[in-house]
Amino acid sequence: MLRASRRSLQRLLLQRAAATPAAAPAAAQRAAASSAAGGSGAAPELARRVNKQWALALAGCLGALGAQLIGSGGATAACEAPTPASAIAGEQAEAPARRKTRIVVLGTGWGAVSFLKSLDPKTYGPDGRYELIVVSPRSYFLYTPLLPSAAAGTVQERSIMEPVRNLLNGSGTYFQAEATTIDPERRVLTCAVEKCAVCTTLEQEAGKCAGKGATACAAKQNTFELPYDVLICGVGSVNNTFGIKGVQDHCFFLKSIDDAHNLRVRISRVIEHAGLPHLTPEERRRHLNFVVVGGGPTGVELAAELHDFVQEDVGRLLPHLKSDVRITVVDTMDHLLGAFDRQLSEYTASHFSRAGIDLQLGTMVKSVDDGKLTVSKGGQEETLPFGTCVWATGVAMHPLVRGLKETLQKQLAEVQNSRTGVVVDGHLRVKGTAGTIFCLGDAAVTHQEKSLEQAAQLFASADKDGDQRLSRPEVCRMLKKVKRQYPQFGELAALLEEGVLDRAAKGLWGTSSKPGRFSKHIDRLERGLNFEDFKELLGDMDTLMRSLPPTAQVASQEGKFLAQLFSEHHIAAYPGPAPRQGAAQELPLAVWVPVPEGAQAFHYRHMGSFAYVGVDHAILDLPTTFPFNILGNALKGWLVGLTWRSFETWRQVSLRNRLQVQSDWIRTKLFGRNITEA
Repeated sequence: MLRASRRSLQRLLLQRAAATPAAAPAAAQRAAASSAAGGSGAAPELARRVNKQWALALAGCLGALGAQLIGSGGATAACEAPTPASAIAGEQAEAPARRKTRIVVLGTGWGAVSFLKSLDPKTYGPDGRYELIVVSPRSYFLYTPLLPSAAAGTVQERSIMEPVRNLLNGSGTYFQAEATTIDPERRVLTCAVEKCAVCTTLEQEAGKCAGKGATACAAKQNTFELPYDVLICGVGSVNNTFGIKGVQDHCFFLKSIDDAHNLRVRISRVIEHAGLPHLTPEERRRHLNFVVVGGGPTGVELAAELHDFVQEDVGRLLPHLKSDVRITVVDTMDHLLGAFDRQLSEYTASHFSRAGIDLQLGTMVKSVDDGKLTVSKGGQEETLPFGTCVWATGVAMHPLVRGLKETLQKQLAEVQNSRTGVVVDGHLRVKGTAGTIFCLGDAAVTHQEKSLEQAAQLFASADKDGDQRLSRPEVCRMLKKVKRQYPQFGELAALLEEGVLDRAAKGLWGTSSKPGRFSKHIDRLERGLNFEDFKELLGDMDTLMRSLPPTAQVASQEGKFLAQLFSEHHIAAYPGPAPRQGAAQELPLAVWVPVPEGAQAFHYRHMGSFAYVGVDHAILDLPTTFPFNILGNALKGWLVGLTWRSFETWRQVSLRNRLQVQSDWIRTKLFGRNITEA
């Protein structure tokens, strides 16, 4: 009897199981529709509830079987528990089936690569919760701090390049294409790639280049669309010429490996050409006249590398040309390395003077012509001849970021109002996109506390003598005191001290649409700022300055922050618009990406800044909060130079790069630099 009852139970369960597929298609369609809207994460709960329904059904059947064994018969009706098929359909209608969240990363710079390296590989592997796609026209990561060394031949170009596919662990996808537009509402990228010869041949063979389809062959690029759930934008910035005539046509840049290669070839060519016998001494000196525009770290390090190249290699191989070489650094401010401690700036200037490097400080470039710069210094225009001019100052917003900002400004003009990038919140989510787009590096403007909101408190703290007016020294002391809370004020203090705020504002952050917007503050400081003048100064700085500098250190920390956020939490799109909070405005998106409650916001920690100044010497500007600063915050000399080389070697993204850079240092010391064009 027990065996017969078991057979009855088996037949009943098989009947229930056979009934399941009949209800499955509708449930699957509903689940697929919900999944396409971006839902995820409900599979474990669904499985638990379905198992519970099966357990109830089995318990009911066993109860009926027990009653039959005791003496009652025909109790199979007790098995009429809720069917698993109906349970599955109902649960799937409530919770969509889980699918992978597609994360698209734009760029292969510091921010993007830091994210890729730090992201847990298990999260985007075969069993991971993310589908990871990288889109960039550059298929490698470039270690930009050593670009000046590559331009001078101290390190080889391939030593500071790492293929991005090596960083994806064979699990991610890479598309070598350039994103041209972002549609935040549709969550779609438009990408373009240069049309290759094979593509053109295939189009010709298919007859697309004749008749009605002829326009397709005329296009130089192929385009495609790429949907995303979450977008991480790390495209960086582009060179900023500030609208100065002739810069694009007559200057070299130093932002890409192609720039470094072209500059190295140029240096080799002018060195060789200067040695030809038909040149006059004046023509030879003109060939060997190098001008670097920009007194920041890039310009200073390039001038230092050029000096080492001339002293160590030109002096050894072409000694008759050594005395004809001239290196000049031109900068708007009246001291080098404005973001460094003033003591280090003065040390660098003294070091350059001893090395024979000419400094043209407090000099603004007006135009660039073939072979000469027109500059303004002390109100007087001058002409600086050159053989090679390198433009190493300023960055501008990437065209893709500018397009995204303009799209968002149509509805969020009061939020996306920065001149240097798109404004992000504390978790690096672009404001106005419901969290579907993250941005980092030069493209992002992190939320900064408005100093204008604390104007009364700041004014009172600065007014030491209580006369209700702030002199220039009082303003500078206050700005330096609060630069930890408002990072932009450190540089502002330096500008005020030098009295070049108007020129530096135009040179560093773009020309203001209001003439005299910043020069008026200089005039007011001569007589002292009252409270209203002080508020206007803070208001202008709040609208113009970014909170974090556009450096590799900032982008790297932001990339690691996002990687930790995505590794520890499942960041995914949810169906429906984001819930509005107060007066916050968002685009009418069909999805939103929440950050888990309790997730910490991004906090930048400045670890110090290196700069190589030549002859194996370097400087190191440490923050005041650095734990091991017993020797002070401003370090300089040969030992710091050795530390700089060790740091730049250790910081490479792979062991291969570390070994190659280290071998390049040794090769240069033992055998010299490569002065050929190869």
